[in-house]
Amino acid sequence: MAQIIIPTKDNWKIIFDNKTLLYFFYNEKWVNFFKSEGSNEEITAESISDSIRKARIELTLKCNLACKYCIVYKNFIEQINTHMNINIAKEVLDKINRIGTVNSLMIMWWEPLTNLESLKYLCENFKWKKALFTNWILLTKELVEFFCKTNTAIMISLDWKRKHNINRLDIEWKESFDIVVEKIKLIKNSWWKVTVNTLVTNESVKELFDIVKYFSEELWIKSFWLSFPHYTKENVEFAKDFDYMEYTNQMMNIFTYSKENWIYVNQIKNILKTLLNWKIKKYWCKIVWEQITFYPDWKQTYCAKLDTLEKLITPSYIKKSLPVINPKCDYCIAKSICWWWCPWDNHFSLNDFDERMCYFNVKMTEFILKDFYNELKQLTLDWNNSELKEIYSNLLKK
Repeated sequence: MAQIIIPTKDNWKIIFDNKTLLYFFYNEKWVNFFKSEGSNEEITAESISDSIRKARIELTLKCNLACKYCIVYKNFIEQINTHMNINIAKEVLDKINRIGTVNSLMIMWWEPLTNLESLKYLCENFKWKKALFTNWILLTKELVEFFCKTNTAIMISLDWKRKHNINRLDIEWKESFDIVVEKIKLIKNSWWKVTVNTLVTNESVKELFDIVKYFSEELWIKSFWLSFPHYTKENVEFAKDFDYMEYTNQMMNIFTYSKENWIYVNQIKNILKTLLNWKIKKYWCKIVWEQITFYPDWKQTYCAKLDTLEKLITPSYIKKSLPVINPKCDYCIAKSICWWWCPWDNHFSLNDFDERMCYFNVKMTEFILKDFYNELKQLTLDWNNSELKEIYSNLLKK
């Protein structure tokens, strides 16, 4: 049985069995084991469900910004500057509803608020969970009321304070920060919950904890996506040079702060949920089994980024290659967490996997397991104790 061992204090060890994918908390003095539920599922093409649960509509490929790192603008997507008209929006939504298993809709790219007729139709007529990804520049008080009424969640793209927002310029190359902050104030006193989605860059990474704290305490934002850069064809170095080690250190501090202040951070939730539920993450990229995506002209795609590659990467291609792991995975504490991450970012690595994500998942998994250990010491040391999951429950909720 090959094991990865993390030493802790008080003669305890955290052990991960890379064959059974079980985690153990082991006390040498008391000779007691506390283990996860684990999973006996195999990672095969047949074991991955083809059920579509999520739909994504790229409502428009027009935008009022010209961000320097944009994965559309910097990858030459051929449908740039096209809108989804109302008739196509109706046809797309009809198809999504006929699938029967879709319970989540994301409306995005580039700026959906430039296409209000189709946007409003989708928000009013999709009855399940839905979210809008926007830069917020065109938001009005009336639109706030509309999105509240239609129960549409909002994800704001923003790179934090003005000095960190230098890559987000409008089409006249003017800064957008002050405009967006004013828009945030439109919802500050409402019940409407929003998520701030930021691209963490080298300009902001060293201050990431302080920035999250500022937005949480000053602007009442309690939900965050803290992404690091996707690669783009035109500017590979922007992502390649990203300080992912500093990002990981900052996220460890953010984890502790989030736990104490009930803050949701998507990148933390992704690891925490897997550890708490003890389920294998069979493959991270949504295109493999659960997501359907539409361009503005009705054309269906798996991923707009992957469409720009000469090598065709499809769900069937990935499934045929399962289990898709790098040589280090068998001896990795995060083996059941990430599963090869994003095929687009992997494409830009000589090793065919994203080293940045490997480092982050390993260090954060170790850090969170040690936090579990500290909490278990104060409980009954029963791994399945519901109190343990309750401690972390608020980190899982947007």
